[in-house]
Amino acid sequence: KIYNPDDLFLIMEKRIKNAGIDITDYKKIRKDAEYNVRVKKEFKNDCSIDEIYEEFKEITDFSDEQVDTIKNIEFKTELEFCIPRKESLEVYNELLKNSKKIVLISDMYLTKDMLEKILNNCGYYNYFEILVSSEVGFRKDDGTMWTYFYDKYADCKTIHVGDNEESDLHKPVELGKSICHFMQGKKMYGISNYNMNKKFDLNESLVMGCTLNKGLFNSPFAMYKYGEEAIVKDEFVYGYSILGPIIFDYLKWIINSVKDSEKKECLLFVSREGWYLIKIYEYIVAKLKNDNIKNIEKHYFYISRRAITVAQAENLDDLLEIMKKSFKGTLRELFYYRLGYKLDLLDDYIIELPRDYEIVKNVIINNYESIMKQVQYEKENYLKYVEQTLGDYKTKNLNFLDLGYSGTAQYYLSLLLDQKIDGKYFAISGDIKPLSIGCNVESCYNENLYDLDKIVNNPIYKGSILIESFLTAPQGQLQYFRNEDKKIEPVFNFDNNLDKVESSEKIYSAIIEYIDDMFKIFGKDEILNIEIDKNIFLNLYSSFFRESKNINNHLKKMFDIDDYYCSNGVINGIEFWKKMGI
Repeated sequence: KIYNPDDLFLIMEKRIKNAGIDITDYKKIRKDAEYNVRVKKEFKNDCSIDEIYEEFKEITDFSDEQVDTIKNIEFKTELEFCIPRKESLEVYNELLKNSKKIVLISDMYLTKDMLEKILNNCGYYNYFEILVSSEVGFRKDDGTMWTYFYDKYADCKTIHVGDNEESDLHKPVELGKSICHFMQGKKMYGISNYNMNKKFDLNESLVMGCTLNKGLFNSPFAMYKYGEEAIVKDEFVYGYSILGPIIFDYLKWIINSVKDSEKKECLLFVSREGWYLIKIYEYIVAKLKNDNIKNIEKHYFYISRRAITVAQAENLDDLLEIMKKSFKGTLRELFYYRLGYKLDLLDDYIIELPRDYEIVKNVIINNYESIMKQVQYEKENYLKYVEQTLGDYKTKNLNFLDLGYSGTAQYYLSLLLDQKIDGKYFAISGDIKPLSIGCNVESCYNENLYDLDKIVNNPIYKGSILIESFLTAPQGQLQYFRNEDKKIEPVFNFDNNLDKVESSEKIYSAIIEYIDDMFKIFGKDEILNIEIDKNIFLNLYSSFFRESKNINNHLKKMFDIDDYYCSNGVINGIEFWKKMGI
């Protein structure tokens, strides 16, 4: 669970200090001790962890008890950070089912007993033998282990599976033996379009270790047919490595923005994108075990362009403004999906906006009074819903949480409630409507709200539909609120896209697993203070966005989303971007 293996020594140093041992530069001392042992052995054979710590004791003033504690911390940390490559384990178990004899060979200073604990912890059992350089006295990288192994199993037909180009490939091949290369996840990352050529600090090494080694490149076959097939092949990898880092970072940003506020903060996770966001937020807050954060008010808040623009409409100009958004479909569909108004037409016909704006304008003028009755009905019910949900909202600082991008719904809700609402978005566009009425707008993934070049090239802004397709609730778009027997109820469009719910739940579970791993690594007391370069998360998403046109049909279905507001019905995000040439 770490990108730079040597960074594990930095983790160990923290844990050694937490154990009450005052140590500085553990990494250097530990490496010096190992080097000294190798010098004493004239760089022949290998050294064991016990020999290393005997030397460690010689070059430090630590007691026997302290040295044993440090050695145990090293092993426990190694044990904790090792994770199985799932498909390698599947191959391993398939070989066992077929009665193959498996010998495990390692150039390693850990003892055989220690390695067996790590193997068992990762699900590896029933191997025939383990050959460890520190105990056998031979090494793969100098060829002596191979001479020993092939002599010992001279009567067997063998194939060696390994990841090190020199030790596991070249050396056996020089002897004319069969090999199978399972490339390291880090190496695959280095030659993939996900590589951002960045030197990661410790915290970033921890995040990327999980993201790459447990997710993107856990499979040794991840780059099979690279260029023809996407690296992301299932819901787990997409949720754990692509969405998990982005969503967790966004929600940490939200929590940090309100946790110390002197105002009475209220978070509105707006529909439909807030459906999973609020669940993930609540999961994080429960793990933090912080009463101040727990007591921040939050709601899954029903809103849509359709519902809020109509509820806020006051006059003819407001109705005409609603019709400026592009649309293609029948005239009757337009008035129903935009205004909730059922036109009484003998002959319906296809119209397109903005081309047929004047036609639509005349229809509105001719039906103005009856349309405004529907508007008034919806406005009264929407305000009742707000009062029932938020109580005395005038005393609260309302935070509108959404993907983005122009803040249209935030703008109209502010007008409806006659209250300046804060907007906190993943990313924004160049046209931010709430700013025109004095509302505050913030973005997690925009450095500058006014730099248009960076805004239009922001991958989350460009590929928002890919995130939206997961976050979207398993209900249709909100139409309006009705009053049935003095009970305010939301009315939704029919959702033709419910067959992806199972996949969405798998992605959600993967995001939760990513968050669990981050908490295990950083701890609940430090997690909110951990700073990671946001460009790392943007690069992961951008790289997926670029290769998404090659995802398999199973995952492609995940990116279906319905949008009747523009008469598109169900559209596929991948096909949409292909059509746009992006």
